[in-house]
Amino acid sequence: MLLKFNLNLCILSCVSVLALTNSAIAAISVIGNSVAHACYEDAKQAAPKHTDMSNCNRALEEETLDTRDRAATMVNRGILRMFAANDNGALDDYNGAIELQPKMGDAYLNRGILYLRTEKDANAIADLTKGLSLGSTKPEAGYYSRAVAYELTGDVKSAYLDYRKALELAPTWALPQEQLTRFQVKIKNN
Repeated sequence: MLLKFNLNLCILSCVSVLALTNSAIAAISVIGNSVAHACYEDAKQAAPKHTDMSNCNRALEEETLDTRDRAATMVNRGILRMFAANDNGALDDYNGAIELQPKMGDAYLNRGILYLRTEKDANAIADLTKGLSLGSTKPEAGYYSRAVAYELTGDVKSAYLDYRKALELAPTWALPQEQLTRFQVKIKNN
């Protein structure tokens, strides 16, 4: 199989991962009527104009959280920090969550998206791969983001396959559909 794609379109469209909507970010649920749950709801609604971290900060400072909920709250605050363009703070939160819960796939997925955003493509691929292997609430975001990273590193075949997987998992999601239109697949004869 020979894949050809339009690199100029990739450069423009691959930037779209930097502006992923909140539907592509993997917020981690915290059950109940706690401040940590309010932090989760804030992370689900995260957008450049909605980055209030007060619920997350309060939950981490004032609530008695088990290890899983503390890690989840750190991931959720990391999402809000990422949308607020506080990349170092987001990285600190993702690293802290991974230290507490090394098998939390969404922590790796979100850190991978952050690495992609900060142009650390090899780190992004490694974290997105690990997050997908551990399980994620938003695997389509992981595959889409990893596709972008693969494309930026020149691995067009892997990018194509991941865009296809993202579309398979989320058939109504426009971003992978748009990316796949740039590829031409030709079957090579021996």
